[in-house]
Amino acid sequence: MREAGDRNSRCLTDCPPVHQRRSTAWRHPADPAAWHIRPDPARISALVTGYRRERTPTAIELELLQAGIEYGIAFIAAIHLDQALRHGVHGPHMDNRWNRIRNRLAASTDIAAMAARAFTRPGP
Repeated sequence: MREAGDRNSRCLTDCPPVHQRRSTAWRHPADPAAWHIRPDPARISALVTGYRRERTPTAIELELLQAGIEYGIAFIAAIHLDQALRHGVHGPHMDNRWNRIRNRLAASTDIAAMAARAFTRPGP
């Protein structure tokens, strides 16, 4: 989805703790689980609406949406792996990073499906 699409696919999976303050299950940002995400249909719809104002993705781009989201997650995982191997980063902080990556990969299927459905619905 071109350069803007890469930023937008990352927006689909990045959900800082501030966003979770609106939910009943608010967690303190120091709590590793606070950084876990779950698909948010309202957030996905808002992103799709904004993206569509600029352009509509092609059928091929929609087919690759899941892979694009996973690529961004894998890129971040590669950075964490590099830090672990080169700099000896390990322990609870690294475990928390890996858990965030696993969480994002698990959520990416539903996020991509919701986004693809939203893009195929008639809209502005």
